[in-house]
Amino acid sequence: MSRDAQGDIMKMTKMLILLVTAILISLTSITEILQAQSNSDLALIYEAMPESLPVEINEEDFSCMASLDCVRNNKFMAGKGWNVSYKNMGGQHSDHYVLTGTGENEELRARYDSYGRLIEAKLTRKNTRLPSAIRSFIASGEYKDWTMTANETTVRDFNPEKTTYVVHMADQYQRHVLHFNHKGENIKKIVPIVITSDDYSCLKSIDCLKNSPKFRERGWNITFDGNTAGRNERYELKSQTDRESLHASYNSSGDLVEADFRRKNTTLPRAVREYLVTEKYKDWTMTANEMRVRNFEPGQTTFKVTLEKGNDQKNLYFNSDGERIKN
Repeated sequence: MSRDAQGDIMKMTKMLILLVTAILISLTSITEILQAQSNSDLALIYEAMPESLPVEINEEDFSCMASLDCVRNNKFMAGKGWNVSYKNMGGQHSDHYVLTGTGENEELRARYDSYGRLIEAKLTRKNTRLPSAIRSFIASGEYKDWTMTANETTVRDFNPEKTTYVVHMADQYQRHVLHFNHKGENIKKIVPIVITSDDYSCLKSIDCLKNSPKFRERGWNITFDGNTAGRNERYELKSQTDRESLHASYNSSGDLVEADFRRKNTTLPRAVREYLVTEKYKDWTMTANEMRVRNFEPGQTTFKVTLEKGNDQKNLYFNSDGERIKN
C-alpha cells in the first residue's frame, strides 16, 4: 500500500472517530435534556383540595394530618367529609405538596414533601372554646370585669404542645391582648399601668420601684436595661398599653432623670369638664383626651382635649388646675 493511501486511511479514521465522538456527545446532551425535563415535570407544586374545611380539625385528627397518605385514604377523615384531590400549581419548584383550606372559623395551611411527609403546618381557629385554665384566669383577678372580644387558637405542625392562644380583652377604655401556651399559662402578660398621684414619689427611685409591695401586688415585675451609648449610664423603664404609656430614665444611682407618663381617655378634672360645657363649647363633642405627667410631678400635669363639631376639629390644653393654656 502506498504511503498516500495509508495517509488517506488515517485521515478517514480520525474523521470517523470525531464523528462518533460528536454523536455520543449529542446523545448525552439529549439524555440530559430529557432527564431535566422529566425532573422538571416531577418538580411541580401540587395543591391539595378542598379549598374549604367541611368540619373542625380536632386533636384526635393531628396524627393523621401529619401524613398526606392518611389524609387522602383514612376512612375516618373521609367520613367527616374530606375529599382530598390535587391540582397542578405549575412552575419549576422543589417538589412538595400544599394542603390549604378555610372554614367559617378555621384556616389551614400544611406543606408536605414529595413522599407526603409533613414539613410544616399552621392551623388557626377563631373564637373557639378556651381551655379551663384560661377561662379561670380571665374570670378572676384583674380581668374579671373585662369582656373577651375575640380569641384565636394556633396549632403548629399538628403538635398539641405547639398550641398557643391569643385572647383579646376590653373594658370601657382599654384593650389588652393576652397570650397563653398549650397548658393555658399566661406567657406574655400585659400588665396595665395602674399609676396614681400617690405613686409618684416612689416612681422617682429605682430601689422603691423594685421593692415596693404595692407595685408587686399589682403584678409589676420590673427589670432594667443599662444604656451607656453616648451618655452617662442610665436605666430605662418603659411600658405601653393601648391606653397608657410610660418612659422613665434613671441615673446610675437609681434616681429619676426624666419621665413622661401619658393616659388616654381619662377622667378630666372638674374645672376642665365645666369649661367644656360653657356656651362657647356646648355644641362641640369631645372625641378624645390625654393626660400627660412629666417627671412624676403633679404640678407638671397637662390635659389635651380633642373636640369636634361637624367637619371642624380643635385641640384644647389645660394645666393641672384645669386652667386653659396654650400648647
